[in-house]
Amino acid sequence: MESEEEKITIVVFSGTIDRLIGMAILTNAAIAMDYTVDIFLMLWSTYAFKKDIIGKDNTISEHLDFTGDKFEEVLKTGGISPWYEMIKQSREMGKVKIHVCSAAGKAWSAELKDLEFVDDFVGAGEIVWSSAESKTTYFI
Repeated sequence: MESEEEKITIVVFSGTIDRLIGMAILTNAAIAMDYTVDIFLMLWSTYAFKKDIIGKDNTISEHLDFTGDKFEEVLKTGGISPWYEMIKQSREMGKVKIHVCSAAGKAWSAELKDLEFVDDFVGAGEIVWSSAESKTTYFI
């Protein structure tokens, strides 16, 4: 089955800021190139999208000693916005849907009202289907 629109799928497992920034940059680039983007949040990325967590955790996975003010300075020097601001911008500029794996939602006892930017909950089959229908799939 061919999709009418060119689509990119991004499956996000990690909730660390370095990977969330990568997700946001890829999303912005895809939107700028007129792709539709489906983002699927799995365990730790779901946690990062919780309204009471978003923007508060600046952990970098491989560089635990390089967090907080040090990392914020690097981002400012590079002109890099916070990941959640880039996602907001992408959603305003193009077709970006953000889905949460239903198992991850249950693990964090999260409902849609508890999550920022999230459109719905889906099962693993939806993630597989989206990946099969996409031009490209990224796993972060």
